[in-house]
Amino acid sequence: MTFINDETPTWVIDWVNKVYTFANDIWYFTNIRYDWADTTNYTVNGKVVTLSYAPLYSIVWDYYTWIAENPVETDCTFWNIKTKVWALLGAKSTSTNFSDKIVWDEINMRGREIWKGRVVNKLNPRQLFRAWKLYFKDSNFLIRIKWGWVLTWTVEIWDTTITLDTTNLLTSGYIDLWWDIIKYTGKTATEISWVTGITVNHLVWEKAIQLYEAPVNIDKPTTVEYWNSELTRDWVRNYEIIRDNSTLLFRINWISSDELVKVNYVRKFENMGTNTDKCPFPEDYWTRVLAYMVAWSLGYDKGIPNSQNILNSGYNSLQEMYWDIGSKTNIIKQSIKPRFTPKMPI
Repeated sequence: MTFINDETPTWVIDWVNKVYTFANDIWYFTNIRYDWADTTNYTVNGKVVTLSYAPLYSIVWDYYTWIAENPVETDCTFWNIKTKVWALLGAKSTSTNFSDKIVWDEINMRGREIWKGRVVNKLNPRQLFRAWKLYFKDSNFLIRIKWGWVLTWTVEIWDTTITLDTTNLLTSGYIDLWWDIIKYTGKTATEISWVTGITVNHLVWEKAIQLYEAPVNIDKPTTVEYWNSELTRDWVRNYEIIRDNSTLLFRINWISSDELVKVNYVRKFENMGTNTDKCPFPEDYWTRVLAYMVAWSLGYDKGIPNSQNILNSGYNSLQEMYWDIGSKTNIIKQSIKPRFTPKMPI
C-alpha cells in the first residue's frame, strides 16, 4: 500500500455525474461521504467508482491503494556511462583501443555480473563481493482477481470464439480451460474472440479460469500477497506459474473476485542497447561502480598503469552499494469541491 497526496483524478461535480476515475487502483475504502452523509451505496471497479446518485456539493473519502513500485531509476543513460569510462581511460570513442563496441559489450557484461550480486575480485580471486539481496532489483505488479465462468456452448479445436458469460473476465488476455492455455484479444458479454491455443474439444460444464500475464522484465517471483478486509496481510500460497512460450502467466486460486493481489518479483538485468537507455543501478553507483570496473577491465588488458587504482575504487563503491539499498504504506484523504457554487434550495 502507498500513500498518495493531492491526487487529481478526472471528475466533475455537476449534480449529474456519478462516475469518478482515480489515478490508481482502489483497494479498500475505509470511509466515503458525499453531501456530508456517510454512504455505502457505490461500486468499485479498478480505478473507477460509481455512486448510486450524483453528488450536489462535495465528496470526501478515505481509502487504501496499492501502487506497483517502480524500480529505482536515475537520469543516467548508457551514453553517460560510456563517456565516464572513456574519461577514466583518457580515450575517446574514436580510439581503436576502446571503440564504442568494445565499451558497449563490457558495460553490459560487468553490469550483469554486479546485478547477480556475486563479483570476484580480479586482483585477489580468493575474495568474493557478495550481496544476498539487492533491493533495487525488487519490483511488483498488481492483479485484480477476475473469476471465470462455465462454458455455455461446446468448444472445438478449430473454433475462434468461445461462448460463456464474460462478466468477470479481462477484456483481453489468457484463460486456463481444462489445462488448455488459451489467448484471446476480444470480448463481448457472451463470448471471447480471436482465441488461439485450443488443443482439445471442451464440454459445456468446463470452467474458464482467468490467467494473469507477468511483466516482461520479471526474472523470478518471490512472494504473492494480499490484504484482507481486516487489513491483515495474507500470503497467497495457492498459485501456479505457467509458461506460454516466452510469456509467464499466473493462476491464482481461492481469492475472492475483485481482490487486489500483489506479486513481488526480482527484475532481470536487461542489456542496454541504445545510448538513451537508462542505467538500472540506483543513485550514482553507475559511475562509482560500473564505470570504474569497466575502465579497469579494459585498461588492464591494454597495460594502462593506473588501472589497479581505478579498480580498487570501484570495488570500494561496490561494497558500499551492496550494503546500502533499501524501501514504503497508507491512507488517502481527499476532498472534491464543485466547480461552481450551486444555489441552496429555498
